[in-house]
Amino acid sequence: MNNEFRLLAECGGIAHSSTLTGKGAKTANLQRLAADGLLLRPRRGWYSLPGADALAVRAVSLGGLVTCVSALHKAGVWCVTDSRLHLAVGAHTGHPPPRSAGIVTHYSLPATRLVGYPLVPVVDALIDQFGCQTRENSIVVLDSALNRGLISRSDLGDIRSRIPRKYRPALDCADGRCESGLETKVRLRLKHRRLRHQTQVQIRGVGRVDILIGDRLVIETDGLEFHTGEAATRDRERDLALHRLGYIVMRLTYAMVMFRWDEVQAVIDGYVSRREHLWTALHVRAGLAR
Repeated sequence: MNNEFRLLAECGGIAHSSTLTGKGAKTANLQRLAADGLLLRPRRGWYSLPGADALAVRAVSLGGLVTCVSALHKAGVWCVTDSRLHLAVGAHTGHPPPRSAGIVTHYSLPATRLVGYPLVPVVDALIDQFGCQTRENSIVVLDSALNRGLISRSDLGDIRSRIPRKYRPALDCADGRCESGLETKVRLRLKHRRLRHQTQVQIRGVGRVDILIGDRLVIETDGLEFHTGEAATRDRERDLALHRLGYIVMRLTYAMVMFRWDEVQAVIDGYVSRREHLWTALHVRAGLAR
């Protein structure tokens, strides 16, 4: 029976019986392990290991699958923090899950999908997040999925054909170059203000910077990770190297991008209005302009 445990672990700790038997598990063994309390049955036809992901187990027990930002976060996509369970259920289900402040229900699941794995595929989760997330956050997750190789450009075409027309322009704004959702948010806001900028720019002697506005205003974004020790030291060394080369550096925290953008924008506007984001004749004479 070790084979059943191994197969279930390979499936992430929870899977439908048809998935497990398709991989070689024996129905009789699964039933015996469940009867002995060694496996759990969150719903008819489903088996899980003790300690399996609580969100996935809850979704299955409610008769659905994990979708939208809940599934995307599990897949490694950068998402805005959302502790609620986004649940995909049948479009015509006769038994909707109970209303709860901790559940967002998406009536998007074909009946044939109520088997397999507890998370919907990434493409389906991306489709579900349209109409649920803001336009900016929708582009953020598209950018992240592209950047991390979870979807391809051809997948965008599939998504375009399956979402309402009003959401399709967001697909044209995703480019996959930004390495974090914070970078994408900054990129979109600069684009909205028509400020000339580039993302992931290589600067000789320093490496890549997140965003470059004009010629010399560098924007670096720090995520939720606690930047201390060696990481913080490397950041400061990079900043010093950039200043030495004549660049201006703005290092933004998660809170600055998410909750204090008006203040950040005012500082950027100040630099731009004074044309400090551009190389000048003085910089040229000093040999700094590139």
